Amino acid sequence: MKHYLFEDLETGEEFIVGAVSIGEAMTVAREYFDEPEYCYQMSDYEAEASGLDEY
Repeated sequence: MKHYLFEDLETGEEFIVGAVSIGEAMTVAREYFDEPEYCYQMSDYEAEASGLDEY
C-alpha cells in the first residue's frame, strides 16, 4: 500500500489516502471530500510522522 497526500480545496484540509494506485486513491478521496487535489506520494515514514488523518 502507498500513501498519497491530498488537500481539499474547499476546506484547506490536508489528508492522506492509503491505496494501491493513484486512481484508487482519487476514488477514495472523492468519497470523503468535495474538491480533493493530489499533492504527492509519501513514504511510510512521512505518512506516519505527519499526524494527518489517513483514509
